[in-house]
Amino acid sequence: MANFGNGENDDTIYKGLLKGSENESIMCCGTTGTGEEVMDYNMIAGHEYSLLEAKEKEDQKISLVKLRNPWG
Repeated sequence: MANFGNGENDDTIYKGLLKGSENESIMCCGTTGTGEEVMDYNMIAGHEYSLLEAKEKEDQKISLVKLRNPWG
């Protein structure tokens, strides 16, 4: 498990996500916390998500991930 978003290993982790996406690997992610609290970006605390795709727009220096909430 990797802690993404704290700035320490973000580039390394994101490169792994890009490689996993390129290889069509099964990927998932989750949020910390407990309960059903709505966090930033409308994500739920303590919830798991399917990570469908990672892309990078190098010309705009944007890193993107496509998530799916398996609960709808």
